[in-house]
Amino acid sequence: MDLTKNFYKENETDIERRPIVIENGTATTRAGFAGEEIPKVHFSTVIGKPRRTGGCMIGIGGKSSYIGEEAKKSSRISINYPVRNGIISNYTDLEQIWFDIFYNELGVDPEHHSVLFVESPFNIDSSRAQTAQIMFERFLVPNFLTKNSAFLALFSIGKKSGFVVDSGESFTSFVPIFNEKILTHNLSKVGFAGKKLNGHFSQLLTKKKRNFRLLASKESIINIKENDCYVAFDYEEEMQINSKMKFMKKFLVGNKEYSFKLGSELFEMSEVFFDPKMQKFHQSTIQKCACDIILDCEEKVQKELFSNILLIGGSSLIRGFDERLQKEICKIADDNFEVNVIAPSERKHLAWIGGSKFASIPDFEKNCISREEYLEKGEQIFYQEDY
Repeated sequence: MDLTKNFYKENETDIERRPIVIENGTATTRAGFAGEEIPKVHFSTVIGKPRRTGGCMIGIGGKSSYIGEEAKKSSRISINYPVRNGIISNYTDLEQIWFDIFYNELGVDPEHHSVLFVESPFNIDSSRAQTAQIMFERFLVPNFLTKNSAFLALFSIGKKSGFVVDSGESFTSFVPIFNEKILTHNLSKVGFAGKKLNGHFSQLLTKKKRNFRLLASKESIINIKENDCYVAFDYEEEMQINSKMKFMKKFLVGNKEYSFKLGSELFEMSEVFFDPKMQKFHQSTIQKCACDIILDCEEKVQKELFSNILLIGGSSLIRGFDERLQKEICKIADDNFEVNVIAPSERKHLAWIGGSKFASIPDFEKNCISREEYLEKGEQIFYQEDY
């Protein structure tokens, strides 16, 4: 089977029957039709409700809820995050987001579309069952399937075996896959990724007195992290060469422009991935976690995993992350293993892209649970070992 074949390529106008792929991450929601190269829509996994003031609901434009970036525009809106640590925590809020995706963003009736739901490697059966219940009973979708984000990311690059390192918003996960089977007993994660990285960077800037109080917003931190920060290939050498170098960063806050200096914190920030003890984070390094997990797998799969280490997730996009990870793993791994870190440029959306390709194969719906099957057997079908 051609893993990258776009089954719907010849029928691009036939939107009426194309499956819909949805990924609700802790930080970002992505959605679109099977066969698309990138998500049609992506926005923050946030929902806002008007604040109640003096018995009245105060919002913007008379709306009862605001989704994504719109929810962040006013202090009069109370913000909720319905996905925490990769797991759905508020189904009422998320159902509103799904409604917005189907009817407003994609402009379709979900009753005519199968749905592939991209889930966290650490999703639980009860969450999966409740998601299916809403899809079948509220949105009346004809077919539904969930797939692990790591599996789909590997699928997107045409691989059946590999080791997926996913550094997102809440944690960095490690998922070994062999012959399309997730080795669930070897799953692991460390609680350090985007959110804690932002906090750590903010502390660095404050400690070095960069006059960051004027700009201490989450958006400013993320902007600098994504555009200016990098991973040092050799930390000690980088400190000797660049520790005293500074450059000016300009920001527009309201109608006023501010400038401040940035220096070694641009590469100090990400060093905690590779040496967390230097900042008192009580966890192992990502390179040690990766090697320990691979070497704990059966000996026959270790070579395949080391040679196909797939890096995904928004936090992995920091410049130089992939080269440093390769270097550090090579230091630990036996010389008999060929270490290869794969870092696609589109890795921030790679799980969704894999879902788009998977939902495009000719027999996709045969892999799904149909609405008829769900109504006959109930949600217990999602607790079965072979689901």
